[in-house]
Amino acid sequence: MRNMLAFLAALVLIFAGLGWYLDWYRLGTSQISEGHRQITIDINTAKIGQDLSKANEKLQNKLADKNKTLTREKKSHEQDLPAWREKHKPIDTEEFFDVEHLDRFLER
Repeated sequence: MRNMLAFLAALVLIFAGLGWYLDWYRLGTSQISEGHRQITIDINTAKIGQDLSKANEKLQNKLADKNKTLTREKKSHEQDLPAWREKHKPIDTEEFFDVEHLDRFLER
């Protein structure tokens, strides 16, 4: 439970810091009367929407680039597959266990 609360607190702090840095909101104070202060929070929803759409666009571009790379690699591997199969074809057991060959090897 403590770990969950610490995680949530970290998320809130990250969101608060990122929002302040990206100018998603502004905090302001003013004195209304003697001994009283007014705190105002101005949330810039248009800026938040723009930043989120930019982030979404960048993410989509990165995913598309990754997909293109994987497709290229897959095609490359498919072209290399016949050569790999030829190089790694199974051993012919009759040739491998040829008794005459074994006798000649043991005579040495």
